[in-house]
Amino acid sequence: AMFTMMNYMRLGVGAQGVGLADRSYQASVKYARDRVQGRAPGEKGRVAIIRHPDVRRSLMLMRSLTQATLYPGIGLLETTNLSVGRGTDTPFEIIGAPWLDGQKLAAHLNAINITGVRFIPVRFKPNASVFKDEQVSGINIVITDRRAFNSFKTGIEIATALRKLYPNDWQVDRYARLLVNADILAAVKRGDSAETIEKLVSPKITEFNRRKASYLLYK
Repeated sequence: AMFTMMNYMRLGVGAQGVGLADRSYQASVKYARDRVQGRAPGEKGRVAIIRHPDVRRSLMLMRSLTQATLYPGIGLLETTNLSVGRGTDTPFEIIGAPWLDGQKLAAHLNAINITGVRFIPVRFKPNASVFKDEQVSGINIVITDRRAFNSFKTGIEIATALRKLYPNDWQVDRYARLLVNADILAAVKRGDSAETIEKLVSPKITEFNRRKASYLLYK
């Protein structure tokens, strides 16, 4: 009887977790339908953010807090010839390509000792998007400390590593499409370190934070 009760409790906790996750997703969809901001491709004037392609992809593909945390830095890489895990159960948690050596890239990034994250070599086969139905080698990006982790910095570290290890394979110019920053792209192409790039963008981040402060509802 005790074990039966324990099993019912486990099932109840699991069902509650599914319910909370679904409620959070529905709240996100409602917000995306209500929030009007900017002009989407092919649209005239400002529209609800759910009509922006990137927001729609995020709502369809992000299944966990980890993926949402990784997206700002890892998502910038997806317009290059690199899979960011679309077409798998863990988009943005893994990256890879047929020309990439996952063990080599993982060892390089772990040696840098980036705060809050570790890298594990993996192999996977996406069923959609870049390298569909191809076996690729890559890395699993594992967040070890969410508070210390910086997604943008991690994405830049990966970009600089790809440039250093695979200068003839990784199509760095395609990085510009979502990055939309000529200074950062030039720095990556030169082989500058992530620390140098951070210093390059730091004044602009400081200025942005100053300008947005008066618009924050909660502090």
